Amino acid sequence: MKNFNQFISELNRYEKEKGKSTGPAGSYRGGVNTPRKGTPTKKGGSKDKLVHFGKGLVRKAEGRPTGQTRRSYDKRGKETDRKEKPERTVTKRREAAARAKAAMQDTRGT
Repeated sequence: MKNFNQFISELNRYEKEKGKSTGPAGSYRGGVNTPRKGTPTKKGGSKDKLVHFGKGLVRKAEGRPTGQTRRSYDKRGKETDRKEKPERTVTKRREAAARAKAAMQDTRGT
């Protein structure tokens, strides 16, 4: 039984030697860019220069996806910055708990 890496290298070797696609062989290879089994494979992108040009325009217009954008050094640590000191946070929670307890024990309006 071959392990996953051996299986992948065998598929790649077959495609390189024979020039034919092995087709979608499971979920790790399936998708919109996987050719049908037996179709000739080719290296590189499209020979059509207009398609290449159009894809470049779309990429520039849409910008990079969220996971690929580079953030500045200032913005990187913003989510970890505390807005207030820890003592103030503890004090506010204790005061809120004391107000809630006082409100529960208040019998003036009944």
